[in-house]
Amino acid sequence: MSRTLSLCLVIWMGAGCSESFKGGTESPDDTGRPGSLAYDDDGDGYSEDQGDCDDSDPLISPDEAEVPYNGIDDDCDDSTSDLDADGDGHEADFVQGGDDCDDTNAAINPSEPETAYNGIDDDCDPNTSDLDKDGDGFDAESKGGDDCDDNNPDINPGTFEDTTDGIDNNCNDVIDERFSASFVDFYSFVGENSAVGVDSAGQLHVAYQDASAEQLMYRHRLANGVWEDSLAVPIASKGSGAYMDGAIDAQDKFQLAFTYGQNGTQRLEYGYRQADGTWGGWEVVAEKDTPIIELFPNVVGPVHSEYVGFDVTMDLDSSDLPSFAYYDAGRKEPVLCDYTSFGSSLYVQVDAYYDLGNEILTGFGMTDGPTGYTPSVAVDQSDMDHVVYWDTSAWDGNYLPPGFDDEAQYSAFGGFDLDKLHFSEEIYQGGSYTSLAIRADNTPCFASQDNFNGDLQYSCNVDGVWSQEVVDSTGSVGAYAELGFNSKDDPYIAYYDGSNSALKIAHKTGENWTVITVDSDGLVGKEPSMAISDDDRVYVTYYDQTYEALKLAEGR
Repeated sequence: MSRTLSLCLVIWMGAGCSESFKGGTESPDDTGRPGSLAYDDDGDGYSEDQGDCDDSDPLISPDEAEVPYNGIDDDCDDSTSDLDADGDGHEADFVQGGDDCDDTNAAINPSEPETAYNGIDDDCDPNTSDLDKDGDGFDAESKGGDDCDDNNPDINPGTFEDTTDGIDNNCNDVIDERFSASFVDFYSFVGENSAVGVDSAGQLHVAYQDASAEQLMYRHRLANGVWEDSLAVPIASKGSGAYMDGAIDAQDKFQLAFTYGQNGTQRLEYGYRQADGTWGGWEVVAEKDTPIIELFPNVVGPVHSEYVGFDVTMDLDSSDLPSFAYYDAGRKEPVLCDYTSFGSSLYVQVDAYYDLGNEILTGFGMTDGPTGYTPSVAVDQSDMDHVVYWDTSAWDGNYLPPGFDDEAQYSAFGGFDLDKLHFSEEIYQGGSYTSLAIRADNTPCFASQDNFNGDLQYSCNVDGVWSQEVVDSTGSVGAYAELGFNSKDDPYIAYYDGSNSALKIAHKTGENWTVITVDSDGLVGKEPSMAISDDDRVYVTYYDQTYEALKLAEGR
């Protein structure tokens, strides 16, 4: 023990043993001689002990500036990226994993806010418009966009109009209007038939036919009012979409019924778009020879013809299962299809076509000509199916006088409860373009056109009696009527004003109707489809015949 201590004492006194060596932090040869960790071998003023990470190269030391992109740690600092020339903390985007679109300017990188109107992509995000100062998704009107106030994110074409504030909230050059109109798709021959739905997030889902391409199309609008690109519906083949209807279910699926035609025949198909954007569920609802439950005989027999699905409408029951009402042109009568909870479909004859010349078929519910145009189905809270339709040649056991054989009629089916069965019940004469909806108290109501005088009519079945009131009688109005209720059970009716080629919407509060001309720019307003959101916004898609395009009206 004493010999070892004496040797250390001699070495320490004679050679100057360092404290670090005594503590074991340096190797025994780190003595300040050439080649040691304490010696500056390359003469750049730094030894390895002093932070020189390459003591054989005088151009590499803590005093050197980092030279970008050379693959060398010039400044001996691991935190200084060799791929970040401007030192803004973001590596150049031309190297793998980099995101700096201008590595020569520290003020341009993904951490910087976008500076409007300077012509520079400050935040390195091509999706952030340089022309959108308020960040609402719409470019400034002064810069070629359509945002009339680019300093206020609450004013833009995607904003709902506040009818009380004296401001043009939606930038359509009209202040405080109840409804505003815009294009959904304006390529030629699109939108003569459409279906619209609004989900729980306030997003719009629109299906429509591109007649030029004979293709069923879909377009999605986000809750902020920004439209995504139109896309072909992947579950629909070429030749689909001559007739359609849709509904949003409790899972925000957009369920869609549509026809498919080829070689002079037509069938009814179904599918849905899920909330995540994927399409599925495709199947054939009805086609030639699909069996039907007949309540009265038909010369075609108890099966569908090859001309199925005209004027289709659909509604959903409490389990989100669809019911469909449609016209079978071969049978010349309407049909109800109910997707039951038993995993099968039930097809029921809604009215009976009386074949002229076969008088043996005469009786209740019969007709001496085609029946069941424009059928409309609604499902009540008890999952009972209600259908209204237009019988163009009604039979009441006796022929009606010429010109008085048009009727609005009603059928209802409550499963196996015969007390809830109504078949071919007359509502009133002259009811065409029928549309049905159910109030919150389970009362069925419908809108139609009185085709004898061109009035828009509205009716509800209260205690088994159908009321009748005229809503609009200014010219030929009420064609293509579409009825819906908001959360307060206020009815809205969208319809075509044939006298002025305009879209109108009628709204009832209390006992009073308000009639609004929504769009009269050219020949517009045919084939409206309506959806009402949870917050009582009303959306109507309709056809613009002048531009052969699809439009949308929205408001309250």
